Amino acid sequence: MVLCDTGTGIPNELMDDMFKPFMQATNAHQFAQVGTGLGLALVKSFTEMTVGQVGIESTFGEVTAVRITLPIF
Repeated sequence: MVLCDTGTGIPNELMDDMFKPFMQATNAHQFAQVGTGLGLALVKSFTEMTVGQVGIESTFGEVTAVRITLPIF
């Protein structure tokens, strides 16, 4: 499953931190953050509990894609 958005993307220097709890990427185009920053941390935790994998790709200023791979039992 791949989930994509059409937001402002994530700067390269923040990519390694995006799965940390309460982490939110911000930039000059965003005036207010909505949410707690727990979404990706929870996705990673739940995915890894099922022996799955999660990855993230982003082009700053364009799009972010999160790929979730789950095993078939």
